[in-house]
Amino acid sequence: MKNRSFEWLKEKVTILILLIGLCALSCENQSPLNSVSEADVPALILFEGDPAVDGCGWLIHHENTSYSPVNLHTDFQHDSLKVILSYNVLESTWNCGWREFGYDEIEISKIKRH
Repeated sequence: MKNRSFEWLKEKVTILILLIGLCALSCENQSPLNSVSEADVPALILFEGDPAVDGCGWLIHHENTSYSPVNLHTDFQHDSLKVILSYNVLESTWNCGWREFGYDEIEISKIKRH
């Protein structure tokens, strides 16, 4: 009787370990929600007012969407400047001014004047 109980418990523990391992492997390959990147795309740099007075600062406009860059170099901080850039969309947003929704933040990996 004791031997059967032990075998039953051993079987259940083995199944549990296999299920946990399977879950861990399947979750490992999922990408973050905003795991988007663009390479060598045309964009427009816009200045949307000083954030200290409810403006939104420097924005990157690409394909009818504006983004807030976290690392726009001062060499490119010129309103209405056309550029070619590569970037990654981050999981954070920049909330500014009176906007109800913030702008997705991006990290620029490469930028040049167009």
